[in-house]
Parts: sequence; structure tokens; C-alpha cells
Amino acid sequence: MKISIKNNYLLKVIFFSLPLSFCIGQAAVTLVFLCTVLIFLINKNITFLYNDPIKIMLILYFFSLIFGSFFSLNINQSLYSSVTYTRFIIFFSFIHLYENFFIKKIQNKFFLWCFLLSLIIIFDAYYQYFNPLKEDIFGFKADPFNEGRLTSIFKNEYIVGSVLYNLFFTVSIFFIFFLKNKTRVSFYLSKNVFIIFAIVIYLSAIFLSGDRMPFLMTLATFFLVFFFLNNLRLNLFIALVIFLFFFIFQIINNNYFNSRYKIFIKEIYQNEKIENGLSKNRNFLDSQWGAHYLTGFEIFKNNPYYGIGLKQFKIECSSKTYDNIASAYRAGRCSNHPHNLYIEMLAETGILSTLIFIFFILYFFIRCIKIVFNQKIKYYINTYEYVLFVTFFAVNILTFFPLRSSGSFFSNYAGSLIWFNLSFLFIYLKYFETKLER
Repeated sequence: MKISIKNNYLLKVIFFSLPLSFCIGQAAVTLVFLCTVLIFLINKNITFLYNDPIKIMLILYFFSLIFGSFFSLNINQSLYSSVTYTRFIIFFSFIHLYENFFIKKIQNKFFLWCFLLSLIIIFDAYYQYFNPLKEDIFGFKADPFNEGRLTSIFKNEYIVGSVLYNLFFTVSIFFIFFLKNKTRVSFYLSKNVFIIFAIVIYLSAIFLSGDRMPFLMTLATFFLVFFFLNNLRLNLFIALVIFLFFFIFQIINNNYFNSRYKIFIKEIYQNEKIENGLSKNRNFLDSQWGAHYLTGFEIFKNNPYYGIGLKQFKIECSSKTYDNIASAYRAGRCSNHPHNLYIEMLAETGILSTLIFIFFILYFFIRCIKIVFNQKIKYYINTYEYVLFVTFFAVNILTFFPLRSSGSFFSNYAGSLIWFNLSFLFIYLKYFETKLER
């Protein structure tokens, strides 16, 4: 039985439940993604799995994960994780299948709904930050041993900054563009002041969350968007300058942020430390993250072709084989994942799968770049679709930047956020490829 997209409320429910599920938790995310898989399979539109070279490369990648599982340390667990991970290629195709329905019927309402959700999280984060008890509006309290970090509606998980960036950065740019084009504010100055205020509030919320990498990625993504969205440049520039004063004030006057970013800088740049009365050079590899990276890379060197299998890093990292990695933090080398997408892929899936994925990303991004620099694109630069395309593209560039620390690519929650952004970037890529061919 095929599901008609005409006046179809089920599809609307699925699309509007998607961002909401990320605010509820992993179980909700799993349920919504499962629903997209079921709808796609019921419609039997199998050609949508391989009707584009990007999807063909994805299918090869997922098959490589399954094949490599037979050479993993734990075949059953790795095979199960690999097979269930295929839900993302189906989700990717599901979004494309209903591209016209989404863009023509619900696009603006969807992103305004996302904006409302982001407001709830931002307001809740500010409430928790200024609340002496460090409780949010729902009574959830941050970890007493790390009260400088905000958890908001996510209870004991430090993902406020990550969610505000990965899920709602595009939403923030969309809303700014919406205000510029649709609102009936009579005074030009009043509208732009409100837009600048909104950007500063958004940036400050991510900074105050204590999540350093999402905060730095947000700044870098604003920088990318600045060059491609001409009509938003002045607003973005003024907002970033105002935020810079807020940032400097916090770093100087707030001991927690001062210490947190000093540690961050020390983990990146070389400095001196005293050990047994002697001076010794210290670099990034001697940090906690450096130890994770080194361990992951050593695991890859010992298992170069197929890796150790999905979700196996947290087990293999404790092996005595890695007791002598070249890091002063070797004793703390273990974690659920190595905190870098590519090192995680190399360690758990090997060189073959990793190369397939890298070729997929490069080919995907090259096609996006061709759209951005196509001469005909000038006729669309003031459309919602172009703003969303550019913003999703910028977010994905930062997501797959090879040197950054990251969540687990193969986890349910972090992985879903990654595939959410990739899938929506794909439908806007296809939208403009179709438009520009005419």
C-alpha cells in the first residue's frame, strides 16, 4: 500500500516529529527514524536508493560496513550495528523521496517549528545558567561536579551546545532571513536591531553551555555563511562584534570560562611542564584528546583493512598493546570512541570503508560547490531555498572538518544529527541542480 503525499498528515507528523525527537532523547530519535524506514519500504520506491551517484556510493559504504563486520573482534555486535546503521541510507532516500512535498508544502512551517523548539532550549539554558540551584525550568539539575556546564532539558547530558549548533544553526539563519523578508516591521532600524539581538542571544547560549567545540564550530560557520549571504552580512558582522565584547568580558571575569578556555589552548599549543624537576615539552598528543587519537590510530595500524568493528573501540582501547602510546595521558586513553570521525572510521571499519566514505563526502561537496559558483545561482540568492542550501552546506563542511574533535559517528544520537544535516543538504542540492539545468 503506497502512502499518498497529497493532504497526507502522516508525513507532516513525521517531519515535525523529527526535530522534536532530538529534544526528547535517543529513544524518540530511534522511533522517528524507524517510522521513516517503514514508510519508505511500504512505498517500495527502491529506485530511490540508487538513482544518484551519491546514493550509490552510500550503498557501497554501508555494504562495506556489513562485510567488514565479519572480520571484527565481536562479529555479532558489529554485524548488528552495521545492519541497523543502514537506516540512515533509507532516511537519506526518504527525505529525497518527499523533497517536493517538503519544499513546496511545509518547508517554512517546518523551520519555524524548529525555531520555536530552539527558543525553548535557549530560554531553558539561560534559566539554568542564572539559577543559583543550577536547575532548569523542568527541575533537571546539572552535574554537581561540573556545574559550569549546562544540560537544560537533556538532564545529565552535556549536549546543549551540540544540539543548538547541529540542529538549530540552520534554523537561526532561516529565521533571520524570514524576519528580513516577511515581517511587517515598519522601521528598518527596529527590524535589524531585533535580528542582531537574536544572533547575539543564540551565540551567547552556545558559549554559556560550556561546550567548546560546538561554540567554535558556530563561529566558524557564521564566518562561512558571512561570505555567501550578502544581504545578511551587515547583521552578522555587527552581531559578532557585539558578541566579541561579551566573550572577552566573560573570559576575563568568569573563572570557569577563563580556566576552561586556557585548558583548551594548552591542549592545542605546545607549552612547558615540570616533570621530576626537569622541563619537558608538552603538545596536543599529551592531552586527553591526543591520547584518544593516538590509541585510535594505533588500533587502525594493527587492523588496517577492516578495523575492529563498530562500537569496539571502548573495549579494545584498554588492551595492554596500547600502554606505551606516545602520550603523557596514556592512562586515560579509553573512551566510548576516539573523538574524531575519521580516526573512529579507520579504527572501527578500516581503510577500505573509510576511503569510500571520504570519496562520498568529497564528491558530495564538489557538487555543492558547483552550485554555489554557478552563474545562474544569482537569480536565487534571495530565496529561502538558497539560504538553507548554503547554511546546510556550511554546517556539513564544519562537521566533516578532519581536525576537530567530535561525537561518535556510529552512535544513535550524534549519528542521527549528522545524517539529518546531510540528508537536508542533499535535497537542496538536487533542488538547485534541477533548477539550474533548465
